[in-house]
Amino acid sequence: MKLWVGSIAFLLAATAITLLVFSLSRLVLRGPAALLPAIAYLVACQRSAIDGTHHWYSTLLVLIAVYVLARARSLAWIGFSGALLGLATVFTSTRGIAVAIGVSFFYIWSIRDRHKTAKMIGTLFVPLVSVVALALIHAASQVGVNRLFDSVVIFPLRYYSAGYANSFSIFYEAWQLVLPLRLNSLLGFAVWLAVSFAVPLVFIIFAFRCIRSRRSEAVTSDRNRIVALYAFAGFFALLPALGAPSAPRMNCAAAFAYIVGVAMLEELGRRTLIHFTLATVCVITVLEFTAAVIRPTSLINGSRGQFAVIDRARYEYLKYFADNARPGDRMFGDPQVNFLLGMANPSKLEWAEPESYTRPEQVADLVATLAQKPTRFTCWSEDLDHYQGESDNLQPLRAFLKDHYHPTKRFDNGMEILTLNSPGSSAQ
Repeated sequence: MKLWVGSIAFLLAATAITLLVFSLSRLVLRGPAALLPAIAYLVACQRSAIDGTHHWYSTLLVLIAVYVLARARSLAWIGFSGALLGLATVFTSTRGIAVAIGVSFFYIWSIRDRHKTAKMIGTLFVPLVSVVALALIHAASQVGVNRLFDSVVIFPLRYYSAGYANSFSIFYEAWQLVLPLRLNSLLGFAVWLAVSFAVPLVFIIFAFRCIRSRRSEAVTSDRNRIVALYAFAGFFALLPALGAPSAPRMNCAAAFAYIVGVAMLEELGRRTLIHFTLATVCVITVLEFTAAVIRPTSLINGSRGQFAVIDRARYEYLKYFADNARPGDRMFGDPQVNFLLGMANPSKLEWAEPESYTRPEQVADLVATLAQKPTRFTCWSEDLDHYQGESDNLQPLRAFLKDHYHPTKRFDNGMEILTLNSPGSSAQ
C-alpha cells in the first residue's frame, strides 16, 4: 500500500468528523456560535492526535449515530444508530458500547413512559449486539475461541493497564512537553487545557445544572433534549478514557463537550464571549496552518512513497533505514518504520515492553520467530535497558539479541539500531 492511501483516508475521516461536529452544533446553536465547536475541535483535537488510528474511525461512526438519534422519529432510525455504534465498537472496543449505555441512561432520564423507554433501548442494542457478535464470530473462526477470549477479556482486565500509554500517567506526560512554560510551548499548553481539562469540566458543570433543575425543565424543548443527549453520549464516551486519558481517547467526548459548553454559554447570554472565542480560535487556526506550511521539514523517499519528518533526530533515524535497508529486509521493534518503509515485521508483536503488557509467552514466541526468520534489523530503546520495574519479561529477548545482533547506531531520540551478525541472512 502506498503512503498516500493512508493519508487520504485520514484526511477524509478528519474532514468528515469536523463537518459532523458542525452539523450536530447546528441542531442546537444559532448563527456563528455553531461554528465554534467545529473549529475548536479542528484546532485542539486534530492538532493533538494526527495519527490516523482506530480512534478517528470509531469517533466518526459515533458522531453519525448520535446525529441520527438526535433527529430520529422512528424506531427504525434508532436501530440504524445501534448498528453504527456496533461498528464503532468493532473499531474501538469500549467506545460504541459506552455511548450506547449513555444514550440508554438519557432515555431513562428523559422519558417517563417505562414501556416506551425499554422498547427504545432494546431497539438500540439488538443491532449493536448483532454487529459485534458477527465480528466476534468471524474473529473466533480465525484465531480460535480460547485465544479470542484471552485477547478480548483476560488481557484487557489483567495486563492492558501495564502498557506504556495505557495508564493514568499518560495524563501527566503532556506536561513534559510544555513545562517549563516558554513562548513556543504556550499553544501546546492551551491544547492540553482545551482537551484534558475542559472536556471533563464541561460535563461536571452540566451535571450540576441538571441536579439543580427539575427534569421536566431540562427536556421542555427539542433543543434542550438534544443538548442533554450530547451530554450523556459525551460523558459516557469519556468514561473508558479516564484510565488512560490521552488526547486520541478523549477526542470523541470532546466533540460533544464543545457543543454542550457553547450551548450553556448561549443560555447564559454570553454571546459576546462566544464571538470573541470564535474569533480567537479562527486566528489560531490560520496561524497554525500557516506554521504547518512554512515549518522546515526533511523529506525521505521510501518504497511506499515520499514522506516528511519534522524532528531532526527522528529524520536521521528513519533516513538510516531508507539508505541501508535492502528489498526483503525484515525489521522488528518500530511499527512506524515497518509502515513508512514497507519493511516486513516477522513477529505477531509490533513492539515489546518490559512490563506485563508483553506476556512472557509472547517474548518466547518472538525469540523463536527471530531465530527461525532471519531479521536484519531490530530497533531497541534505551529505556528498555534501564527498566526499574518489579517484573521484567524481556530478559530472554535481551540475551538473544546480545548473542545474535550487534549495535549499529544510536540516535539522539534514544533509539538504537541492532543489526543481525550473520551477513546475507535477511533473505526471505
